[in-house]
Amino acid sequence: MHPGWMSQAHSHMQTSAASLDGDDWASRRTTMKNPSTGETLVDTRSTLAPTMANIAINGSEPDSTFHQDNDPSDEEMESVHPRYGSLGSGHVELGRQRSGVSNAPSRLGAIAGCEEHAFIMERMRSRLRYYFMNPLEKWETRRQFPYKLTLQLVKIFLVTLQLILFGSYRYASVNYTYDNRITFSHLFIKDWDSSREITSYPPNTGPLAVYTKDNFYDYIDNAVNAYNNVVDTSIGPYYYHLDNEGKVFPLMITVEEYLAASIVPGNESYVFDTTTIKRSIDVPVSDIPFSTRNFLAANNFSINFVTLLELDITFSLRTIRFRDLGPLKSPDCFSFKILISFLNRDHDGQMLVNLDSTPTKFLCKGNNKFTVNRSEKIARSIMNYSVIVICALSLFLCCRAIYRAQQLKTEAVIFFRNYFNKDLTIQERLNFLNGWYILIIVNDILIIIGSAVKEQIENKVVD
Repeated sequence: MHPGWMSQAHSHMQTSAASLDGDDWASRRTTMKNPSTGETLVDTRSTLAPTMANIAINGSEPDSTFHQDNDPSDEEMESVHPRYGSLGSGHVELGRQRSGVSNAPSRLGAIAGCEEHAFIMERMRSRLRYYFMNPLEKWETRRQFPYKLTLQLVKIFLVTLQLILFGSYRYASVNYTYDNRITFSHLFIKDWDSSREITSYPPNTGPLAVYTKDNFYDYIDNAVNAYNNVVDTSIGPYYYHLDNEGKVFPLMITVEEYLAASIVPGNESYVFDTTTIKRSIDVPVSDIPFSTRNFLAANNFSINFVTLLELDITFSLRTIRFRDLGPLKSPDCFSFKILISFLNRDHDGQMLVNLDSTPTKFLCKGNNKFTVNRSEKIARSIMNYSVIVICALSLFLCCRAIYRAQQLKTEAVIFFRNYFNKDLTIQERLNFLNGWYILIIVNDILIIIGSAVKEQIENKVVD
């Protein structure tokens, strides 16, 4: 039998003996002689409890000679942590002062039962006390290394590094799409000024707008002619979007207007119908200079500025980017859907002009011969898989901690119901549910999913 358990049994026997018939034992002391010095000693501690401890552990009657000991179980109970207290010193010292040796055999069964209860109570108190300690207190108590805390710190470091690298990649992609939008503005919008590319407050220039019909048609002519010649005139590698038959998708002009609206000058009368309709017409690519007035007149497509709400010019261009971007050395293919809008919803004589482009990435086709920086690609993959493994381990540990906490809660409910005839309240039961663990679990799941998608993107598995 381990000496620690012997001293624990010794201490608990003393405590239980003190709870029995204290008035009868309080006045009793045991006078014994020290076998080495011959001095007479007065023992204020219980002699019955060590006797029962020897019977329970060794199975034999103890010596009648008094032996002094340091009772290490009391020190252990008191040193668990000064913040939480223990059953130790108060109750045990009371048992030492009240104990005696007379009439011990008749009280043997009662003392053993009380000792069992005291042991169960102290064990439950120790478990609850340890559960509500923070990692540093657990380190001070048991010298248990805070591996879960260390794992979270390592995870924070790796995920932060992963986000920095991936953020730089995404930043380059966003800059690429924004730069293309600026390029399209210079190509397809008449009289575009570079000062409009700088966001400042107050703005350096007013809104881009047209105020006359001739200016309105000039803007449309410029956009259509630029689209017809974009492959030859632009510096960037822009190409038309072809259909399945190899034909170029035509440019489309869409008009949104009121169904009916007219004004009779002089008597201030009008006819107005709030119903809106949309009409569209395709403009095929041609080498001949385009004239909006002639084309609309030839196709019986008129524009009434009184009823006009918005005119949109839509077309798409494709491009291939050969720029080196991180581990992705292969070409990136994009399709840009370009929308030029003329907004006349306020009917205030000012028609605002706006250009917007929506990029869509697609898989490139062809025989691509390119070099790959394998060391950088492997390093990024190792980081992605390391984050996934660490998050999976963190997820497992947090789930296990929650499961064990719920087991402890169930045992605590049964313990308080059996020994104190009391049920724990909902608030007390919720103390066994650590909200930080739930937050970490959700965070780990999202990081695992994001890292898997990031690995697929960097390895060209998905678009």
